[in-house]
Amino acid sequence: MPKRRPDWFVAQDPASICYAYFISHVGEDGDEVKELKQEIEALSGRGGRTPLDCFLDRHNWPGGNENTAVIQQYLLKSQYMLTWVTPAYLQTVRGWVWVELAYADLIEASINLHSFGRRPFPYIVPVFRGTVFEQVERTLLVDYWSSKLVRPDEDVSIKEIARRLVDFHEQEAEKHL
Repeated sequence: MPKRRPDWFVAQDPASICYAYFISHVGEDGDEVKELKQEIEALSGRGGRTPLDCFLDRHNWPGGNENTAVIQQYLLKSQYMLTWVTPAYLQTVRGWVWVELAYADLIEASINLHSFGRRPFPYIVPVFRGTVFEQVERTLLVDYWSSKLVRPDEDVSIKEIARRLVDFHEQEAEKHL
């Protein structure tokens, strides 16, 4: 009998992926994530390589569409969801970042549904900036607290974070060839 997909399963079509990262953030952090997007594109495009494109609502949001539909559509068009976690992100009462995170969690669970014993594919890539454990312990983000990309206690530049994200993208691509 073939394996049945759970009702919550979210299918991601590899042919439709056109963004390296969907950048989830709050408006208060808009200037930082704009700079991050520019740095990722500049660093990844060196040496004649095609620059990594990132979905950022300030630049890529298609007008006239329902917000939840756009979030779902563009998360599915992204290899990873980069979550820019700051105190402002964690304090927001606006629901969009939490909708993005919940849908990304479904995508990650779907990708890893049959990964028995293998290293799960990381879809959600958090960057914690100026946060402490107590701020995330009652959120979905607690599962990502030990992320090694940027440790919560590190104070690194946006350029350095961009470099690490470009390296991460390249390393993951090599693993999944």
